[in-house]
Amino acid sequence: VISVNKNAVSMTFRVNKLIRFITNGISIIFIILWSLYVLPDRFRDKNGLRENLPIEYYNRYDFPISYDDYLPLKTKNTEVEKFFLKAKEVRSKYDFSAAIRYFKEALRLEPNNTDILLAISDSFAHDNDLETAVLYIDKAVSIDSTNFGFYNDRGLLYYKMRENDKALKDYKKALQLDSMNPKIYLNLTLVYYYKDMQEKSFQSIIKAEKVGAR
Repeated sequence: VISVNKNAVSMTFRVNKLIRFITNGISIIFIILWSLYVLPDRFRDKNGLRENLPIEYYNRYDFPISYDDYLPLKTKNTEVEKFFLKAKEVRSKYDFSAAIRYFKEALRLEPNNTDILLAISDSFAHDNDLETAVLYIDKAVSIDSTNFGFYNDRGLLYYKMRENDKALKDYKKALQLDSMNPKIYLNLTLVYYYKDMQEKSFQSIIKAEKVGAR
């Protein structure tokens, strides 16, 4: 016969419950402080649109801010390359309308080039035409549905458009294709926060750091 000390069991249960309470309390305090001192104002630009990610995140996790630094292009067509480079040149001067015109000339020559489609999409996004930006990524996805970056980029656009459910769907699809990418988890953090899912928002930050965000 095994003798069970009911008082000891009861005490152990209460201690474990207290530990869980304290742990959850710390998480809640972290989220509250984070929402008070990090989130407000930094997630919206002057037009009231949400930023892709606050600059503080890029600095903290050592991600490049400027898309122009690595605008890729895979092509063997010199005319396409000429239009693309001209688009980058005017884009660097923040003339996004002119950049779009040159990118479209390149796209006319190679209509299924996803690099050009993404460059056009990003230029429309910088010009605050997010709906059109989404359409060009839609085309890229229809050409290559296995590229996690397409879903991540479209998720960012949906996030800025405050279409959280669509953004969440795209981020989850991106994670199916690349579950070790910390930027996707950081993007998820913001969507979960604005969907009032603070616990999942906190978990996404932890996951991002586990897979490489430092």
